[in-house]
Amino acid sequence: MRFLFLASSFFVFFLQIILYSPLFNLKGKEEKVFVRYRESISEFSKKLKEKGIISHEKFIYFMKIYNPEFKLYAGEWKIINSGNSFLNFKNIDNAEKNFELIITIPEGYELRKILKLLSEKGGYDYDELNRLAQNPENFKELFEYGVPQNLEGYLFPDTYILSYSLSEKEVLEIFIKRFFEVIKELGYDTIKDRLELSLEEILTLASIIEKEAIFDYEKKIISSVYYNRLKKGIPLQADPTIQYLLPKPLFPLPLRFLKMDSPYNTYKNKGLPPTPICSPGKKSIEAALYPEKTEYLYFVARGDGTHIFSKTYEEHLKNKRSAKKEWIRRGLLK
Repeated sequence: MRFLFLASSFFVFFLQIILYSPLFNLKGKEEKVFVRYRESISEFSKKLKEKGIISHEKFIYFMKIYNPEFKLYAGEWKIINSGNSFLNFKNIDNAEKNFELIITIPEGYELRKILKLLSEKGGYDYDELNRLAQNPENFKELFEYGVPQNLEGYLFPDTYILSYSLSEKEVLEIFIKRFFEVIKELGYDTIKDRLELSLEEILTLASIIEKEAIFDYEKKIISSVYYNRLKKGIPLQADPTIQYLLPKPLFPLPLRFLKMDSPYNTYKNKGLPPTPICSPGKKSIEAALYPEKTEYLYFVARGDGTHIFSKTYEEHLKNKRSAKKEWIRRGLLK
């Protein structure tokens, strides 16, 4: 018994030397470990072991022995991994901690890419994010105009400052609330009764515009083309709706994909696809709400980010030949 007491006392003394002595301050690779709100020591230990910071999950329990003040805080922990579990106790205790995440959701990001971004940059659980995103009933109190099929398009692209103490549900709520703030800023409540499309359809159209247009000044013109085709019962023939079905976009889109059997194939089906295909920015939503008044039914990309618009199919064929030469000249097409 005396031997055990001496051995444990020596062990604690040794660990305290490691923790407080400047002699033991080995450098190494910086590892980022995300600590979630109300995360247990056990969960934290598992992450440390996965990163190779400690060799056994039980090691972390010694932190409380020689440093009773040690606490877990929700945030991003930047820990130097010296390669030695015992020496890393000091690095864990002295880890740089960020309690807020600054994250930007780019315009035109699909739902899956937004969730992946949150998971990789903020340590949020992807599976939980996806579960919530596929079941918007979890947020029904936010959807005063009707609950959508999923959250595609409703996570507004912007820069956010998020506390790491937020749950996955609370984070998604912030993005959804920002979306509704934006559409109210654009006067949706004032004009909604005069619109031919529902909010879901407006957002779906805006998401296609977002993917089609590079420059903001063209967005309302592109919007007018789609409105004109919808009114005439002409398929939208929007490549981005097919790109949405692919693992990654292909430019130019191979013709074989135009025959895909899917409600998102706007070459085979008239009208809008069943959901948005990305999260559109404010300018694209504005374009869907307030299109230009034109007679255009067609447009083709020049290859420099701009488009050529036309009223008739004959003009469109001529423009396609002209655009093809531009694509070849720019090396975008062989």
